[in-house]
Amino acid sequence: MTVKQDKTTLVDILFKNHSVHDHFISFLLANGQKVDFQRELIKQKSTHLATKIKSVAADENILLEGSNSLDFIIHFFAIILSGNTPVPVTTSLWINEKRYQETIKSIKETTKAKIILGSKLDKGLHSKLGLKTYNYNDWEEIPAINKDLSFPNPTDTAFIQFSSGSTGNPKGVVLSHYNVIANIKQITEAIDNKELGNTVLSWLPVHHDMGLIGGLLVPLYNQYKVYIMTPYDFAVNPARWLKAISQYKANIIVGPNSAYNMTAKKVKQKTKESLNLSSVRIALCGAEPINAQTLDFFYREFKQCGLQKEAFVPCYGMAENTLAISFHQGGTAFKTEKISKRSMLSLGVATACEGDDCLEYVSCGQPLNHVDIKIVDNDGQTLPERHVGNILVKSPSTTQGYYQRDDLNKDLFHNGYLKTGDLGYISNKEIFVTGRKKDLIIVNGININAEEIEAYAIRMKEIKPGRLAAFALKDSKTDSEKIHLVIETRREYQYLLPRKRKQLQKKVSDTISNFFPIKEEQVSIVPPGSIKKTTSGKVQRSKMKQLFLNGKLKSENFILNFFLGQMRENQIKLKVFITGLKPRNFKGA
Repeated sequence: MTVKQDKTTLVDILFKNHSVHDHFISFLLANGQKVDFQRELIKQKSTHLATKIKSVAADENILLEGSNSLDFIIHFFAIILSGNTPVPVTTSLWINEKRYQETIKSIKETTKAKIILGSKLDKGLHSKLGLKTYNYNDWEEIPAINKDLSFPNPTDTAFIQFSSGSTGNPKGVVLSHYNVIANIKQITEAIDNKELGNTVLSWLPVHHDMGLIGGLLVPLYNQYKVYIMTPYDFAVNPARWLKAISQYKANIIVGPNSAYNMTAKKVKQKTKESLNLSSVRIALCGAEPINAQTLDFFYREFKQCGLQKEAFVPCYGMAENTLAISFHQGGTAFKTEKISKRSMLSLGVATACEGDDCLEYVSCGQPLNHVDIKIVDNDGQTLPERHVGNILVKSPSTTQGYYQRDDLNKDLFHNGYLKTGDLGYISNKEIFVTGRKKDLIIVNGININAEEIEAYAIRMKEIKPGRLAAFALKDSKTDSEKIHLVIETRREYQYLLPRKRKQLQKKVSDTISNFFPIKEEQVSIVPPGSIKKTTSGKVQRSKMKQLFLNGKLKSENFILNFFLGQMRENQIKLKVFITGLKPRNFKGA
């Protein structure tokens, strides 16, 4: 039996939830073990730790390492109860040290943070960044001076969620307790079904909005059973995710498009024979562009395991609206629309199309309760249905702005509506997202989104999935805008002689030109690991463009690599050298 009390702040999850559940949250370890923790234990540890944090910080922003662990949960609630503000940040496990330092330094400078909390933080590294480091075990030596807890008001800042930084340096989204609770309630109304089960299983990183709110706070708020894996365990072996779903009979799972694609490709038939995925009634898909072919692929691979196609729930959201904006209705097959390429690219109108010469978009469903969406032109005028324009959003969960970024906040809203920066259209009250405004490429009056080019090019067997970036460049001789595509190839296509390399570049170029009405594009083939991504896996197109313009993108020395490739087959280890690729006749668009 559960006693329901109104929860208006996040700490009410600890103080106003009363359940007979034998556990509050379970962590799944790489060795297959499960560790359960009760709410009362986490409450005691969080409140005790809060009194210690009060002795080292007061009304400050505190960086919090986003590890999928019990330490994170205790630290998160303890920071709030100490009267400070948590700022979840990525762990150093996911990115190289240089990039990690750049990210943490940027967030530290923005938030003026002096402290970072975590589990196994490198104190020397963070000391160089000007941060005092406290690992969980360090608190044993620190006395609790002030034992009074600081209970927040709904309008107080709950935490600062830094965006992934796909278009530049990460920006700190300020979210109040009111914002977060409002979005949790909206999500709950869309997914809750006690009769069919609400058990949640997530591996998403908790420093990211989808992992923190969708994978952690929503189930904790509602007292759903929740099982947490680490992103590392998923990435190393996606089969662990499915095995856990099968073992613990998870009803609600969540992941980006790329995760479903990778899982479908990597899980072996022998593993599939032991899986039972019939418990899954909601498989949320969001955080990046959704490809209908990916969802179909995942379904084909796992329908033998009892997976229902109606379980897929494509969704749309962003950190600036806490998390979720719209959900497809669970229990019904997800919808797609095939749109005339000519009408879309030339007129910006989503006209129905049949045949192969079409663009395909996945519906992200209708807006959640109390979410209002508008599609407007560049002058702010509302557009008719099926006309592509700027997506504006207004909701109780919408942020008031970015932390200490008045330069951005002054243009973040239009008549009370958040400018999402996304493009899309509405059809039958459902939202179809077509891309990011900043990634829109205009060639000879034709509007093409970078994601559309990448989605089409990725069908080629030579290109490594998810390892390509399209952007616009302006030819200084003709003053016209052209498309540049940077690609990483699959392993078997990395060691090519110059002639075959040029053939591959032409093949990629011709593939794009044959589908899109463009004739002037360039293709660069770069070494593995060259495509820059955010900590949440989004391609940083703006950064890739800047690297190219600055001559910092590198191409493999293909002649040397050809011979090195042959030698490697004979287990001869040599270092691969690379030469610089300089941009010619191009300037920033």
